[in-house]
Amino acid sequence: MTNKAADLLNDYYQRYHKPEYIDPDPLLFPRRFSSSPDIEASAFIAASFALGRVNLILKFLESIFNVLGSPAEGLTKRSEDELAGLFAGFKYRFYSEADIIHFMQGLRRIYLEYGSIETCFMLGYEKAGSGDFPELPVLAGLTAVADAVNRGGSPRNVVSNPRSGSACKRLFLFLRWVVRNDSIDPGFWNLPESELIIPLDTHVMRVSSYLGLTERKSADFKTAVEITEGLKLIDKEDPVRYDFSMSRIGIHPALDYSELENYKE
Repeated sequence: MTNKAADLLNDYYQRYHKPEYIDPDPLLFPRRFSSSPDIEASAFIAASFALGRVNLILKFLESIFNVLGSPAEGLTKRSEDELAGLFAGFKYRFYSEADIIHFMQGLRRIYLEYGSIETCFMLGYEKAGSGDFPELPVLAGLTAVADAVNRGGSPRNVVSNPRSGSACKRLFLFLRWVVRNDSIDPGFWNLPESELIIPLDTHVMRVSSYLGLTERKSADFKTAVEITEGLKLIDKEDPVRYDFSMSRIGIHPALDYSELENYKE
């Protein structure tokens, strides 16, 4: 990465890493809550469905939280059958009613068996490199969470399998929200920010390509790691702090890529 690219990233961070740029973003939902269980549960739900056009994401998430109420209690105080009835008829993109009900029941199971997603994550984190767990601790932690939610199978699991080599954008977005804590992210988990991986979506991929953070064309896990390593040259303790400002350029209606297009030229 050139000094010019680093300066531009820091400039974007200063300009756009502000609460007034959150809307529209699924992050709006976990920021509604004040208790740790509700922040964690709402963050996992919101991140898990953060795909597609942002206006459709927000509309679907609004419908979920309208019927669920307090996310943590809404999951744990209801039986599996009650959750199935609550989310009957819910569909989003390629996720069917059965997929969404299975996801909600799996998330309920995590809270009943482990008490929190963080506890489940840390158990996997500590098993990194053993058995069927990936070598990277943060990926092993997410694998434990995905396995717990996806247990029993579904026509199409909402939660990605970290063993697949995909970027796992939605899982890493969830981690960013619950680990980092500042005016943007409401995190509280006891995990170093330095272990986070960039949630790689089309917006971050495009900005990263313009700035020379990667020359790879595939938006997979290897690319996410490469971009994160580039960001660590600027801030090795908290490289993912740039994610929000980088993604604003493609998400926020007042911003576009013109400045970056001129930069590349």
